Amino acid sequence: MWNRSNSSTAQWWRYFLQLVMANSIRALLPLILTISAVSASDQLPLNVDCGTTGKTAGYLSMTWVGDEQYVTSGQSATVRIDHNRIAPLTTLRYFPDQRKKNCYSFPGVGQGIKILVRTWFYYGNYDGLSSPPTFDLLFNGNPWATVSPSGDNGSAAFEMVHVTKVEDVSVCLARTKPNAVPFINSLEIKKLEDDMYASMDTDRPLYVNGRFAYASTTVVRYPDDPYDRLWFPFTNYSTTGLSPVRRSSDPISNLADRPPAAVLRQAITPSSSLASNMTVPSFIGSPSPAPHYVTFYFVEMLANASRSFDIYLDDQKFYAKTIVPDGTVLELQNPNISLSTSSVFSLVRAKGSTLPPSISAAEFYMIGPVWGVAATDSSDVKALSEFQKSYVQLQPWSGDPCLPIGYAWEWLNCSSDSIPRVTALFLSGYGLTGPLADFSNLTALQIIDLHNNSLSGSIHEFLGKLPNLKRLNLADNQFNGSLPASLITSNSIVNLNISGNNFSGNSSDFAGSAEKKGNVGVIAGGTIGSTLFLLLLVMLAIFIFKKRPANASAKPRSALLEPEIKQHGFSHAEIVEITNNFEKVLGEGGSGNVYYGRLRNGSEVAVKVLKDTLSQGTKEFVAEAKLLMTVHHRFLVSFVGYCEEGGNLILLYEYMGGGNLRQLLSGRSSTSAFITWEIRLKIALRVATGLDYLHSGCYPPIIHRDVKTTNILLNAKMEAKVADFGLSKSGQKEEGADLPTVAVNPRRYSFGQRDDVTQVSTAVAGTPGYIDPEYYRTNRVTQKSDVYSFGVVLLELITGRPPIFAEPGERFHIIGWVTPRIARREIHSIADPKLNGQYNVNSMWKVADVALSCTSETSDRRPSMIDVVNQLNEALEVETSYQQLTDTPSSEVRSSPTFYEFSSSSLSSSYLPSAR
Repeated sequence: MWNRSNSSTAQWWRYFLQLVMANSIRALLPLILTISAVSASDQLPLNVDCGTTGKTAGYLSMTWVGDEQYVTSGQSATVRIDHNRIAPLTTLRYFPDQRKKNCYSFPGVGQGIKILVRTWFYYGNYDGLSSPPTFDLLFNGNPWATVSPSGDNGSAAFEMVHVTKVEDVSVCLARTKPNAVPFINSLEIKKLEDDMYASMDTDRPLYVNGRFAYASTTVVRYPDDPYDRLWFPFTNYSTTGLSPVRRSSDPISNLADRPPAAVLRQAITPSSSLASNMTVPSFIGSPSPAPHYVTFYFVEMLANASRSFDIYLDDQKFYAKTIVPDGTVLELQNPNISLSTSSVFSLVRAKGSTLPPSISAAEFYMIGPVWGVAATDSSDVKALSEFQKSYVQLQPWSGDPCLPIGYAWEWLNCSSDSIPRVTALFLSGYGLTGPLADFSNLTALQIIDLHNNSLSGSIHEFLGKLPNLKRLNLADNQFNGSLPASLITSNSIVNLNISGNNFSGNSSDFAGSAEKKGNVGVIAGGTIGSTLFLLLLVMLAIFIFKKRPANASAKPRSALLEPEIKQHGFSHAEIVEITNNFEKVLGEGGSGNVYYGRLRNGSEVAVKVLKDTLSQGTKEFVAEAKLLMTVHHRFLVSFVGYCEEGGNLILLYEYMGGGNLRQLLSGRSSTSAFITWEIRLKIALRVATGLDYLHSGCYPPIIHRDVKTTNILLNAKMEAKVADFGLSKSGQKEEGADLPTVAVNPRRYSFGQRDDVTQVSTAVAGTPGYIDPEYYRTNRVTQKSDVYSFGVVLLELITGRPPIFAEPGERFHIIGWVTPRIARREIHSIADPKLNGQYNVNSMWKVADVALSCTSETSDRRPSMIDVVNQLNEALEVETSYQQLTDTPSSEVRSSPTFYEFSSSSLSSSYLPSAR
């Protein structure tokens, strides 16, 4: 990798740029290539001049084309600072859209072929902002490098050798910061021979650190090297005590790696013939030991010379035998050796040699991580491609739909399998028109959201036959006809919304015999069942009321509790025993204190006692009791029982021994556990999933209204659950203190109001710092109010700070403190110092973006909780992969904000390479 930001490579990169800028070098350095219009391996090399159109005769007799046929997004621009640069660096394509990645696609390059891929980036202040961006470079679903040019003249180039695993090739630019606009000037793909670099691990790319034609005066490339490898000269002779020496004729070489004669007909050697050793100029960019692929080329420059020497790496022999160069090229190679910037290769004069050592050329590659197939399921990819053809709005997305982790297309979700499957389509509001295209081959789909488009025609039968489909939202389109029988009879779909379409009949009465009959049966069955259930509850309530003693009327709050709760009843004496006379206070809530308790069977519980002095306390207590009785989810705190006796109202919950999230973030928790970024992400994902269940898994939907870190409890394993539903409201439009029974429907058909506009009118309640500003203005709370509060929680997880805090001379709300720092791309300045930088920066950026989206001023700009869940899933996948690679002793790759470094876990015990 060459990168101006890397100090260890800066010297060579600057020198190369000087060569590129010089008019005299123009004919020798065609900076970037072009890609052939025909997609087959025999059409390589492919050379692309990004930001141009058509086909032109290029430098060094190579033909290159514009990039419009390989990319469907982005805009063209011309650099403002060109310094006489050659053509491929004077234009570029940039990608101002907010997509995670934009990709160049090259179909049919071939599977199992060895290729050289090179990309070039020259900022040239094309946008007039004097602010070169930082972004990631991806290859076929794998992370390749981080592009980080500096200054208006900031430049970077990346090159690798790779054996393809699939027929198609894609090179993608991935946005890692909100305001960083990726760009590219040119891209090259060259075909190498199968026997070249034969010792490389074909599952790992070789990242080019540098190739050297030590005694050359210019960069050697095509046509001298038919494979257009770049061989850099070494001209720093005056300070190193080295001098060039040249042959009168080309040496003999039949090496499989095919080094060009232009790099072999000269060498460097110590200026003094009496010198006993020399240091080999090398180009190792890794500050810590990492696996490298290294090749050295030796050939004698002088006739009848007596030259012999040994080669060392630091203090150990690199090659067992003494090197005696002659007119035939000797190649020394080690395909996997640990090197770092401190590694030193030296040539030591052998006994009896009349001349000092010499060397002609060398190649240094860093060995990349294992790259498997790294591709989404081929049938899903094909189905998506066909689906995209029907809608111009979806065609800009290219490259692998799901990989790398964290860079899936924005409108879908994927499984975490080694070969990912597409599990969700989120295409709400994409402006799709016309009939619904067939995507029946996406058989792993669980969620399809197509609402708020202009799709028309009938609904396809295949939707009801997708085997894993759970949620289908077709609301607010222009579909007509009748509902397919497959949807009505499907046992897998538990959430169907088809409101706002043009079906014949009314919203609950579809035309068509079989469909209408099936639908009416479902509705009628549900209605009859609900009626019988309510009647049974009324009769049970009357029976209990008649059996109650006369003095029951002295306890007006008791009648507010639902009869079902009675089966979990405890006496007040039992509560005293359970809590050891209320000995240990766990916390104080708005409606009462919480105490530690232990049941007779040994189970630990939290016991909440209502405060009699609160006028609103009874209503909140009853609301919480009703909700806890009807709502069950693994990420919501479980209800254990209650006590109603002697004027006391008490609830019992499962005990969460890890305290609340605010205590952990502030360090005030009784546990000393440190919550890493990965743990914080898991907490956020659990909470978001629990809230999504309240919003979309309950009917009517439930709005929590008091989402905050003190209402997020953790157990001893740091597993989070949402607690305290005392302020929750059911998503009904009617006002009123009492909440209706909340039913969890295993099969919910929604024909009316959409989920995302559920709202209730109520006096503003909640906790300062978390309350939705729109809620303040309108007194109407919606599901998006919970989303806003959760966004504040995410910012707390990122920063470790409470929602409102003070710094010397100023008081802040966390949103106002974070926003300008995000705008300045200072993600590390907002991250909790206790994290000590131990996090994947892309994962942190994604969560910061989600948090700011959640806390938008207006609710219509906030995502739904299911969207938040999907984004957090991706952020967690990125972080988990990063931690696996950095924390595992046997890992082979670790990432940094600027480039990828690699460390070997299985190096040979011997430094001795083979000779050719």
